[in-house]
Amino acid sequence: MSFRLNQINPVDIHSCWPLVKEGLFVVKKRADSDKWIPEDVYHHIKAGISFLYLGFDENEYAGFLVLTPKRDQYTNELFLHVWIAYSKNKSIYEYAEEQVKRIARDIGASCISFGSPRLGWKKRYKVKSVNYEVPL
Repeated sequence: MSFRLNQINPVDIHSCWPLVKEGLFVVKKRADSDKWIPEDVYHHIKAGISFLYLGFDENEYAGFLVLTPKRDQYTNELFLHVWIAYSKNKSIYEYAEEQVKRIARDIGASCISFGSPRLGWKKRYKVKSVNYEVPL
């Protein structure tokens, strides 16, 4: 199996936006506590705040990742945040983890972070997100 991520240049976002926007609606429905709308994501990518990567498995579109470099508010340490992950079938992050780690190292990040509305105390409380960190 051959899986790859292709970074989309912000000037080329129009060519793939309908596909991405469709996936954003799926993600938004699953993570209903997130306040963003597709236009926010578009703006972040177009402005260079976040980066869009399309995933391909055996040359077939498999999903996308929106990655955002951030700094820790206390230490100023750089980390790479997986803001949005969408996959058609299996977890795109699991397929792309090594490539995401390489991207993080290339920008000088010390770790990768991502949130999830899954797990936790969901039987007793409303879970907004669970945060994870992957050291590099």
